[in-house]
Amino acid sequence: MEKSEYLQPVTQAIDANREELVDISLDIHSHPELNFQEHHAAK
Repeated sequence: MEKSEYLQPVTQAIDANREELVDISLDIHSHPELNFQEHHAAK
């Protein structure tokens, strides 16, 4: 499969889930975890 064949479905999946992905990103950012002790982000 060519790289361009992967790009469209991946882009569509990101666009379809954009709001949830942004919420997850903001939640992880608001609960920093350091030194390989990722408990919140692993949920």
